[in-house]
Amino acid sequence: HPNRLILHNGEINTIRGNVDRMIAREETLSSPVMQGDMDKVLPVIQGEGSDSAMLDNTLEFLMMNGVPLPLAVMMTIPEPWQNERDISRTRRDLYRYYATMMEPWDGPAAILFSDGDVMGVVDAFVAEHPDFSWNGHKGTIALTGFQGAFGYPSYDDHACQAEIKKVADALRADGWSFASHSYTHNSGVYGFWGTGCIPDKIYYDINKWVDRVSPWIGETNLFLAPFGYRATGEALQHVLNAGFNIYCTVDDHVVNELYEDYALQSRIEIGGYSMTYYRDLLNELFFDVDSVLDPGRPQVVYDE
Repeated sequence: HPNRLILHNGEINTIRGNVDRMIAREETLSSPVMQGDMDKVLPVIQGEGSDSAMLDNTLEFLMMNGVPLPLAVMMTIPEPWQNERDISRTRRDLYRYYATMMEPWDGPAAILFSDGDVMGVVDAFVAEHPDFSWNGHKGTIALTGFQGAFGYPSYDDHACQAEIKKVADALRADGWSFASHSYTHNSGVYGFWGTGCIPDKIYYDINKWVDRVSPWIGETNLFLAPFGYRATGEALQHVLNAGFNIYCTVDDHVVNELYEDYALQSRIEIGGYSMTYYRDLLNELFFDVDSVLDPGRPQVVYDE
């Protein structure tokens, strides 16, 4: 999927009308963000692209003008809200308001989207692909503890605790799950996660996460090890004793190992580093790397 913001499966049935209306708008477009530079990004849509590419063009244009990506997706691909009785008044009003500005791009079977920070999954995709992620969830959010969560800076502040729990409860209700990513996220240099780890420090770290974080985001048995470190012996036992029986490393190959009291699985990182050094693995498991990397992208040399 050689797009900048979306992965798309299916066809946009209304594509011709969507494109024609975007072209018609260009004569009267104005933007407080771009001001006099608007002509530098026109036309918004590259006509030779696929329907996916044209939607991607539109979403990128909206983002460039200050619209958050999740809102841009809701504007272009609204859920069928008109006859949905269970939808909230707030969401119904939001869709009605933006319908005056943007007609629906109708027909996508599945769309995933990300701006490199936020990743969103259209609900229909998860419903149709229950094996997409852990237990059919939209995704798993791994949390540390040393800087709070969800933009709230502390697990020790009572006001932050209430807000963190409110966000976590809403995310769980919407199909997301959580994992521990340790409390400190400190490396082995300090005796934690990495070569030189000290079991007592692992005990301190993992139990502090259980005591400080778990009460507000809920229990989980998933542990995503910092730096992909594979703990062993007494250090591993501290993790298992805290209730984490699925331990995830970071590897350059697939790992699925089942032991008597826990499962070991690998996380395969799919960013620029892996696209550079583990191209064959990503080609085999996920996608054609050459179709994703921009051939005009400058060569990046990563620190070993």
